[in-house]
Amino acid sequence: MKKLLYFTLAVCSFSCLLSIDNAQAQRKNHTKADVEISQNQDSVNANCNCAIDDMDCDCKKMLKKKHKKDKEMKKHHKDKKHKDKKHHDWLKNEVDDIEKDYDKAIEKIDKSSFSDKNKEILRRQAQDNKDLAIKHANELNELRTKQKAAQDAMAEEIAEAKENRKAIEEIGDIN
Repeated sequence: MKKLLYFTLAVCSFSCLLSIDNAQAQRKNHTKADVEISQNQDSVNANCNCAIDDMDCDCKKMLKKKHKKDKEMKKHHKDKKHKDKKHHDWLKNEVDDIEKDYDKAIEKIDKSSFSDKNKEILRRQAQDNKDLAIKHANELNELRTKQKAAQDAMAEEIAEAKENRKAIEEIGDIN
């Protein structure tokens, strides 16, 4: 019985390997060398029959313009994508967060079952915390602005070595 089981297992394994090998043989494999250059030429100007190396042809000039335009679009997209990460928006976002937290706290105080006297004390504490947080955010923003100006003056040294950039990052991480 064991011999029959092992024989069946071996035959099934062998047949599976054959079927996998057949599936691989049917796939078409292409490399970049297989693709003709004329595809780029067709996309630029379908009526042109020149070689892509022909310097006098308008197709090559149009292809260069298209490439330049694509690079500009990518740069514009990158700038647009990282627009929200600018440092000057940090203070505005921080103050907005503080305001939201304050409004949420006031709302919860109003819904609570504290006496009116205790609610007034809690409102004053929330206002004091809000004022302190905004003051701290303004001071931090001023400090970052001064540090950024100083770092801009030494931009060449920062760009020289990776260790220099890492040191600047570590300074920024301290809060």
